[in-house]
Amino acid sequence: MKIYQILFLLTAFLFAGCNSDQPAANSPSDVLKQYVAASQKQDIALMKSLLSKGSLDLIEKSAKAQGTTTDELLRRESSVKIQNAIETRNEKIEGETATVEVKNETSGEFDMTIPFVRENGTWKLAPDKYIGETLKKANDEINKKLANSALSNSNSVPNANTNNSANK
Repeated sequence: MKIYQILFLLTAFLFAGCNSDQPAANSPSDVLKQYVAASQKQDIALMKSLLSKGSLDLIEKSAKAQGTTTDELLRRESSVKIQNAIETRNEKIEGETATVEVKNETSGEFDMTIPFVRENGTWKLAPDKYIGETLKKANDEINKKLANSALSNSNSVPNANTNNSANK
């Protein structure tokens, strides 16, 4: 008789877990799909729950700079409608971080890699990492171009000693 009571309680806990407000996100790809679905429904609370702390902090700073709220910025983001189901591939989990490649609807290429972090055992979208990586790549490219430009300019400037000896 006790075994039935234990099974009943276990089943009750399992069903309670399945009916919670926050859907289970077993993988970074699942989190991304849930985020897109929440965005399409303009479920700001769910969107916020799927974002990393660092991302929420970044959005909050951006909102303050624009004189608005975090919720309003997320609402604006959710006004962009996605036509097709989001396609993902190459989910890579490395410890507490992960990435997922996403297909660009316009180009048809998998040219975007979305980062994730695990916080308190749950995968969270980390667009702050994506923005940081994008800014770093842009900064590296600018520095590389500046270095190449400086090299080109130094090679094209005539040597002062060469000019003096030619004038003699």
